[in-house]
Amino acid sequence: MITALFYGLAASLADGAACVAVSIKSFLTFPLWTAFLPAALAWTAAGFRGMSPERLISTNILSLVLGPL
Repeated sequence: MITALFYGLAASLADGAACVAVSIKSFLTFPLWTAFLPAALAWTAAGFRGMSPERLISTNILSLVLGPL
């Protein structure tokens, strides 16, 4: 459960950065989809870690809920 919490918190920081990028998209000079790469990489790393499906779901839910906050 500790690894799911760690990856969920890391992905929530990346989701928060992506939410900020969406909010200020008119000021950005890079494509908007690049802001979502860190979150996708965190989810992929959690999947490669070999977590059970329940822990992967809890990681994704944790990151998607805490990211916009």
